[in-house]
This record gives sequence, structure tokens and C-alpha cells, in this order.
Amino acid sequence: MPDGGHGVCSLLYKPCLLHASRLLLPSPFAAGSGVYCMKLPKNVLFASLLMLCLLPLARAAELPNVLLITGKAPDSVSNRYPNWEHEFYNEEIVKALEGLVEITISDDLALLNDQHLARYDLIMNNSLFRAPNQQQLAAFYRFIEGGKSYLALHSGLSTFLNSERYSEMIGGHFLGWDNRKSLQVHTFDAWYGYDYNDQTQHPITRSMPNFLIDDELFLMHTNTDALEVIARAEHHPVLWLRDWHKGKVMGLALGNGKTEARHPDYHRLLQNSVRWLVGYPIVETLPDGRFLRNAGEVKEFIHLQEISHHSQDAPMRYQLVANTNPELVKAQIDDRGHVRLTFASELVGTARITVQIQAANGLTTTADFTLTVDQLTTGNLAGYHGVSAHTSSNEFRKFTADPAYVFDGNPATRWSSAYEDSSWIYLDLGESRRINRVRLLWEGAYGQRYQIQVSDDADTWTSVYRESKSDGGEDDIRFAAVDGRYIRLYGEQRATSWGYSLYEFEVFGD
Repeated sequence: MPDGGHGVCSLLYKPCLLHASRLLLPSPFAAGSGVYCMKLPKNVLFASLLMLCLLPLARAAELPNVLLITGKAPDSVSNRYPNWEHEFYNEEIVKALEGLVEITISDDLALLNDQHLARYDLIMNNSLFRAPNQQQLAAFYRFIEGGKSYLALHSGLSTFLNSERYSEMIGGHFLGWDNRKSLQVHTFDAWYGYDYNDQTQHPITRSMPNFLIDDELFLMHTNTDALEVIARAEHHPVLWLRDWHKGKVMGLALGNGKTEARHPDYHRLLQNSVRWLVGYPIVETLPDGRFLRNAGEVKEFIHLQEISHHSQDAPMRYQLVANTNPELVKAQIDDRGHVRLTFASELVGTARITVQIQAANGLTTTADFTLTVDQLTTGNLAGYHGVSAHTSSNEFRKFTADPAYVFDGNPATRWSSAYEDSSWIYLDLGESRRINRVRLLWEGAYGQRYQIQVSDDADTWTSVYRESKSDGGEDDIRFAAVDGRYIRLYGEQRATSWGYSLYEFEVFGD
């Protein structure tokens, strides 16, 4: 329960006082002291006290309030732009954000006044060519500058054009639009020759791969270096963030209509942008885990503190909220967010673990992961918990430098070596296994000539397969079964001038 003040509970405004069997309540009707007395039976008294104690919790659980401005200027004021018609798809926005925020949709610019805006945490703009008057604009800017947030959605980039300050605030001038087409949206790019967010992604997109969407791209001419570009398409920003005085401002150029607004990756961009702006924790995708029977204790399966993010960098609280199979595994979370697992002896099966991350403002995010315990090793041996990878070298980019990417089961992540022919990567399976197959999923920078080797000590290696003319893509390699704890890909000749780059290094056995 969030701290509601001193003692067991407190009221939202004035404190309640208990004296014998009388409950003293703040009263809007009483004169003078603003307090009136009412004698209550004890059962009613304690029920009333319980309700009062729960008020801060109820307040903490309230959803943030959002004002969604919509509509097109009735006088078709387009500020020299073509007089477009536009599909505003507000109902799709409401659906996508259901359970996150309470949304008020309005085309009434008279709501842009200090008194009315005080109830909102975020303004979203899905309007076109609207022209607030000077008083409305002043209240709008005060809202953001005072510490609240603003999100311009697609057409919201081409509105409020009667205010030069608007383009300054959102970080650019609206240029126009490109025809609807298939767009590759990049949340990062570690391709060679153009690195974009290659060392770190923004938390909004941290667990989100690049994706394709058919959309109409709104083009912006940026006017400041203060923008943080979170996603781009065709080298144009499509999602960006900037600080504006005490507030935060974001622009989302995607989402031309209902079809685009229903795209699952558009949903994720919109949802996580709103989470960031109103103060929800954002949690990266939690990894599932595969274990063998009698795995015992795993002290730090996940470190939630490292993969949980908040726009204010505020401390967060971590709590286990569900475990579908507590007989199989017990899960605990300490104050630092370390998830500890203790597996029962001899049992096999699956468990779904759900955790909750709570920000200091009371807003919470839940996430879950699945644990599987097998009787015997099956499928990809590199997919079991405890496997590690070791290399001769790693590329310098964050998104290709971690060799653990080759056994994370994610086809969107990859590892790359340095740009040298003689390079290697080996997997430590934890104990000796019977091995008869390896599956390599190459990126475009693949190995043309290489060996597959096994070892019992990671010192003396025995070759079990040689390849001299690989053409990349998928190499599914089979060989006579051997025993070994370590299995190595030893590169002898690269197919390109880059390093050896693998999406997955899978190992199978009898």
C-alpha cells in the first residue's frame, strides 16, 4: 500500500480524528472549524474507518486522466497546406489505451483553460488545422511547462499552426506527407554504414524489434538538437521525445487511419509512449526459463531493477503477485528486484510467474514469465538455463557484442565477431551431453569456411564437422553422435569483409 501519511491511514485532504465513539470528519457544510461531530455505533464507526483508510489506496489506483483533442477546423484553416480530409480513429486510440488511462475526447477548444486542464495528466492531440485563440494557447502551454505531458498523434503535428511556438515545442515544422506504402520502422539500427540507437534503445522500445507497417508517413523538418528520436522510418523521425520546461513532449508521426491504428506494433508504440508520459513503469520483456529436474536454487534468475524503467528515474517496488505452480517452484523477489527461484526435488512441469512493478506515484505494471522443468534434456540444448557463451572477440556495437544473443531464442538479436577470419565462439552446456546436430542461423555476414568442434575441457578440441562452401542463411549440420560439454564454431574464412554474425547457435543430441 502506498504511504498515505502518518499512522495507519490518512484522509486525502484534512485528517480524521477518533475520540471515543465519535468520528470527526471534515465537513463542507460546517461553519467555523470546518469539522462536525457525529455519534456512530461501533460497527459503523469501524466500517467507516476502514473505508477512510482505503481512500489513499483507491486514489493511488486511479487511472491517469487524458484529454484527447480532435476534429478539423470548421473554417478549413489550413495555413497554406492542402485542405485535407482525415479519419481521426479516436475509438481505436481509446481501445488501445483501455485500462491504462481515462480518456476524455473533445473537439471543444474552450476546454483549454487552466481550471479544466488541472484535472488531466496528459493532452493528446489528434486534430487537424485547429486554431486555438491566444488565451487557450496560453493555458495549453502553461499545462505542459508546469510539468504535465503532451503527445501529438499524426495529424496533431499539423494543427495549432496559428502558433509559431507550437512547432518550436514539438521540435519541428510539418513539411507534408508521403504516399501510403510499406515502411520499415527502426527502433534501432546496427547495420553497417548507418548506426542508429546502436548502443541503447529508449525504454519505450527496449524490447521491441524493428517492424513493417503500411502507413502514410508525415514528414517533419526538425528544428532542434534537443530531440531524442526513439523510432524512425526512411531516416525520418516517427517517434520522438523532448523536454519542454518542466514537462515532456512527444510526437508520433505514424497512424494515418483505423487500419494503421490497429497494427499491433503501433499499439505498442502508443501504449508505451503514454506509459512513459504519465508515469507508469516500463518493463522489458521477461525471459522464460528451461531447467532440468532437481535444478535446486537459482539466486538471481532475473534482475528486475535492471530492466524496469521510469520517466522520473524514481525508485520502484517489486512484488510477486501470482505463481501457477508453487509446488514445482517457489519464487521470491528482494528489495533490489532480484528474482530467486527454488525448485522442488524430482518434480517436472511448468509454472507461470507474474510480477508487479510499482512506481512511487502508485501506478503499476505487471509482467510474467514461464518456467519449464524437464525430466530429460529435449530439443535445443543451448536453450537451458545455465548455458554460457565465450568468444575470441566481439563487435563493438551493443546490439551485436553480447554472445548470449546466440542462445536467447530471439531471431531478432544477433552476435558478431571482430572483422577477422580466425574467430570462434563456443557454448558451455554446463555438463557433458550427447551431441549429434548443430543448427546455425546466420545474418548476412556469415562464415564461408568453418569447423564444428567439441571438447570436455575447453582446451583440447576435436573437429566433428567441416564446412568449406557455406552460402549463409540456415546451416543444419548433422554428424556422428559425440559426448562433450563444450561445442565450438571455429571460423576460418568469412564470406564478407565483416565479422561472423549469428542469430542463433542451436545444439541438439540423442
